[in-house]
Amino acid sequence: MPAVDSDLLRDMALFVEVAKRRSFRGTATALRVSPSLLSRRVTLFEKSLGVQLLKRTTRSVELTELGSQYLERSQELIARACQLNEELRDRAAAVRGPLRIAATLDLGAGLLGPLIGDFLRRNPG
Repeated sequence: MPAVDSDLLRDMALFVEVAKRRSFRGTATALRVSPSLLSRRVTLFEKSLGVQLLKRTTRSVELTELGSQYLERSQELIARACQLNEELRDRAAAVRGPLRIAATLDLGAGLLGPLIGDFLRRNPG
């Protein structure tokens, strides 16, 4: 497996945000970072890829053809990474281990039985 640049996903996400807003200033304001820092990160990201993703003028930011293609694929990857993180958080927060209940037989069978079944279906661990 090739080595992964630790900033890759972050820089990809920054590019996506700029591309969606078509503005460095608007994106910088939304992300609470300086426009110059954002511009520098995206420029370095483009250089690391060896491709111009955005056409910049003083008044606008437009996607290049490769930028449009990269945006679509990047959004998919970022969405999958976020989904993976959410699934991991859900698993870490899931209830697991033995369940011990001290109750009378009547209370356990009559009232708790159906509740325990539902609980076990929702928490298989």
